[in-house]
Amino acid sequence: GMLFPLDGIVDKVSNFILSRWSVEALGTINDLNSLVGLVQEAIPGYVRTAESYYEFTLEHLYSDLGIITIMSLIFIMASYIILKIQMEKGK
Repeated sequence: GMLFPLDGIVDKVSNFILSRWSVEALGTINDLNSLVGLVQEAIPGYVRTAESYYEFTLEHLYSDLGIITIMSLIFIMASYIILKIQMEKGK
């Protein structure tokens, strides 16, 4: 959703992609919503609204970081299990 809006099933699938949460956390840290006013000042007539993805609060940042941590742990455990199964098959 950074470059163009995601709608429908694509928006739902993006919830399971790690980079989505990383971009959201970076957007929150950099307060991308504050840039809306700056862009509109530089380009009169340009309409862009602030997005809830980049809400500039600690709670929102902690939520993003929590999701990143949980997903990373799941991926690490899945990798360990798959590698263990592959090693046992190779014996």
